[in-house]
Amino acid sequence: MSSAEFTGQYTHNLDTKDRLTIPAAFKEQFRTGLVLSPGVDGCVWVYTPESWKQFAERLNALPNDKDGRMLKRRFFNNTVTDTLDKSGRVTIPNHLKQHANLTKTVVVAGSYDKLEIWAAEAWSAMGADDPQTFDDAYDLAAEKGLL
Repeated sequence: MSSAEFTGQYTHNLDTKDRLTIPAAFKEQFRTGLVLSPGVDGCVWVYTPESWKQFAERLNALPNDKDGRMLKRRFFNNTVTDTLDKSGRVTIPNHLKQHANLTKTVVVAGSYDKLEIWAAEAWSAMGADDPQTFDDAYDLAAEKGLL
């Protein structure tokens, strides 16, 4: 499978060992492993090995100038590869928990080529479930020529 299309949102809890159960709808796409990386806006990105490789190859091809070196360090030094355990769980490393302020309840949201893991409070604060915010997104999509 070269790419996955992740959609939907699911609320889950981290267990006492900082393990997150990947939603059943996505487990098959991660059967060969997964890659956890800091995401923008305060989330953790979860890639399939294939989608991570595509991103990582583009990242590695950047020039070795100051900006290129900084980007490579930020992503490669903070990214971890893992596999799901027998129960379909993955342990969220402490540095990624801190990056996204993950505590107990999280939202796992599809973002087409990857998943995003959000602290439930941050997800709610950005209005992800607010109908008005969806109306704004719809208007922006129309403005960008997507609709």
